[in-house]
Amino acid sequence: MFEDFSVYDDCEPLGVELPKTSVSEAVLSSIGLDKESSTKEIMYELTRKGLRDKGITKYENKKEYFDRAKQELETFEELGFTDYILLNWDVLNFCHENNIPTGAGRGSAAGSLVLYLLGVTNIDPIPHNLFFERFVSKSRAKKVYDKRDKEFLVGSLLPDVDSDISYEQRQKVIQYIEENLSEIEKDMNSNIRKKKTQTKKKDGTSVKVEKTKRKQLSQNATKQVRKLNTETLVEFD
Repeated sequence: MFEDFSVYDDCEPLGVELPKTSVSEAVLSSIGLDKESSTKEIMYELTRKGLRDKGITKYENKKEYFDRAKQELETFEELGFTDYILLNWDVLNFCHENNIPTGAGRGSAAGSLVLYLLGVTNIDPIPHNLFFERFVSKSRAKKVYDKRDKEFLVGSLLPDVDSDISYEQRQKVIQYIEENLSEIEKDMNSNIRKKKTQTKKKDGTSVKVEKTKRKQLSQNATKQVRKLNTETLVEFD
């Protein structure tokens, strides 16, 4: 039976395609931005806010913090991780606003100053001499392209943010994520149906991929990340 089938090497994404992050207009307004702002601009402003709120702008060694934050932000942007970091911020921000207990942060993510400034972790890496490169390294990050020259990130090389969330209230967080990403999921499923993903026999007849396989494909495929504004230069002063 198997000899009746030919190899089909383009049936699912080569890696991870991050979804576009949606930030509420209330949050955008609080940091002086609007719904037209890019995810890069949002991340920079949230970082500035973190520097102010934590009193770092008054530190004697504030320049060390400014330089480190800028370096991390530029690295996230260059490697295409900006939306991924904002997704983590969005979930933890929901927890904080709803009094859901979270951990201080653990693993390599504790080495990121930006995650600390965004409230994803509660560990200042500078006085503890924690290295950002343990979390994200340009030498490890990798992008791959499919036959249509579409870009994907290698999932095993994505930065890993371990977040501990209260077990008793974890379902609230799961529900928030499901509701917040519902529109994205609808678009993903619609795109999967339109493409009518199929395997093909040698004689030209086609066999539709089983329902469970389509579900796996839809979970891996996501909307294209918004093109980030690379012209915005940010300096911390």
